[in-house]
Amino acid sequence: MRIAVPVMRQKFSRHFGKSDQFIIYHINEVTQTICGRDEITRDVEACHALAAWVDELNIDVMLVGGIGMPAKNAVEQRGVRVVQGIDVDDVEEVVNTYLADPDAAKSHSCWGHTHCRTNECGHD
Repeated sequence: MRIAVPVMRQKFSRHFGKSDQFIIYHINEVTQTICGRDEITRDVEACHALAAWVDELNIDVMLVGGIGMPAKNAVEQRGVRVVQGIDVDDVEEVVNTYLADPDAAKSHSCWGHTHCRTNECGHD
């Protein structure tokens, strides 16, 4: 399994569209542990173009803080599970928390082009 996490300056980026790179974690599906990672510098600018770029990353899951519904829908249409509402700085902690209990991951939605923090939504 491959899990993508948006990153800004080596910390978890709470806004999908404002990340400067993605870290792709390779997961051993038997042990549910991280067995490798790749750092991919983002090469597209606009939020709407990110969905097509993410498709090229060949990932199964994307863990995000906030993501607008059009981008979320576009990513999910490519077969990627989007888990949103995460509010942690440490990138590896984000992944390990998800691996510990994927079904407990937050899944609330932000409508439009917004940025989520806890239960409040507003544009940064």
